[in-house]
Amino acid sequence: MSRLNYSIDLLQNTYGITCIENQFISALKYLNAPYQAAYVESYIDLYDTVLSFYKLQIEYSYYKGLDRVQVVSSKLDFAEINSQEESFSNMLITLEHSIHRGCPIFIHVDPKKLPRSGEIIPWREDHFIALYGLEQKTIYALDDVPRRLIELSYEAVHEAYQGTVIELKLLAGLNRSSYLEKCRDQMKFIASQSKRLPYWNIDDMLQFDEKSIVYLRDALGIVRISRRRIIAWLHWLAGEYGIRIVGIQEDLATVINSLDRLYAMVEMYRLRNKINYKFINDQFEEMVNLEMAWIIKLNEEGIHG
Repeated sequence: MSRLNYSIDLLQNTYGITCIENQFISALKYLNAPYQAAYVESYIDLYDTVLSFYKLQIEYSYYKGLDRVQVVSSKLDFAEINSQEESFSNMLITLEHSIHRGCPIFIHVDPKKLPRSGEIIPWREDHFIALYGLEQKTIYALDDVPRRLIELSYEAVHEAYQGTVIELKLLAGLNRSSYLEKCRDQMKFIASQSKRLPYWNIDDMLQFDEKSIVYLRDALGIVRISRRRIIAWLHWLAGEYGIRIVGIQEDLATVINSLDRLYAMVEMYRLRNKINYKFINDQFEEMVNLEMAWIIKLNEEGIHG
């Protein structure tokens, strides 16, 4: 029996939408795998995302406009996950074997049955935690909502366990030439979006009420994750492949700052039930201009390296 040298810091900057994404990226970090490569397909359009949240009435953690990082990783042939139903006793055997080969496992739990010191609970009912150790009737776990390392008794895990185990497997690894070609295709796709970035009044699109302000907030949160992933991806490309796109990361940082500000203001309006339409429209006009700037630069610069 043993445990992995896991740390709560592994959850820093995972940029996941779901708990499985956060746990998957955390595990890849622990294994020193190139998790940033899975951010290659992270671009989504600002306008389309806001509109889809509003029209389809999407909840944040159920948004499917971005492929999950574990799906992209499998397509890139460097990592995958496998899910199976197992009894509690078989899950413990799977955990022991997985730890022996240096990997955690992820299990489906009822978050309300886990020990909690506050009121923070996951948004989704299908919550997964990572198990990374097993010693003397103690199970060691990493939870992402809230972020914490937990030491649990067998009885506590048995009570919360919902019967599903996910195992992580590293595959052959990235093929350099095919991955670079995929990067170039993705950058061409992003650059092409500069032709369809309109200026639009947010109140022309949304009929503001208590629900629509939540959809707007959540859409902004998803776009913010998208842009943070793109920055991480570009930074990794520069270090790993020598690909440089001058000024793009700085422009994207400005976009994220604007998204942070707008997200905070929209959430404040939701809490106060009072909306400043002019501020939101002005901020969206600024957002579209900032988006246009970095995408046009991407189109002009191309990739070098």
